[in-house]
Parts: sequence; C-alpha cells; structure tokens
Amino acid sequence: MKLQALKILVVTMAILIIVGLGFLAYGITANFAEGEKGVFLVRSPLPLTLPVGAEIRETIMDGNRVLIRLSMPDDQTRLIIFDMQEGREVQRIEINNSR
Repeated sequence: MKLQALKILVVTMAILIIVGLGFLAYGITANFAEGEKGVFLVRSPLPLTLPVGAEIRETIMDGNRVLIRLSMPDDQTRLIIFDMQEGREVQRIEINNSR
C-alpha cells in the first residue's frame, strides 16, 4: 500500500513539474512577443521640421533614439536626436565648420 501511494505521489509531482514548465515557456514567449510589438509605438508624435534646404545625410538608431545628421545649405552640419518612444525631439546640435 505504501509503495502504491509513493508511485501516485511521484506521478502527480511529475505532472505538476511539466505543467509548471509549460507555463514558464508560455510566459517567456509572451513577454518576447509583447516586447517586439510595443517598443516603437508612439501615441502622438510631434512633427520633425527640417530647415529649408537641409538634406538628411545619415540616420543612426540606438535603442529608442535616432540620430539624424543634416547637411545645411551653408555647408554646416546639424545633428538632431529624436526619441521614438516619446515621439519628440530631444536635442539639436549645430556644428560650425571652420574655414
């Protein structure tokens, strides 16, 4: 009788372990899928207005921020850092070329 109770206990614990691992796998995959969908959702982005005659020369993404390098008509360079998560411009940096 004691041996039969031990077998039932072992089988029940094995089933609980398998169910627990299933929930763990589901939680991990759901977390990854949610992270990919919600990373760059901007609710109400502010418009990014470029100066007249400016050309975008380069864009670099780092996490939720984008660095935009502009070439201005007067041979100057301007860098704009844009936060995609908040949908707003973070900073403008003007680079004056010496002659």
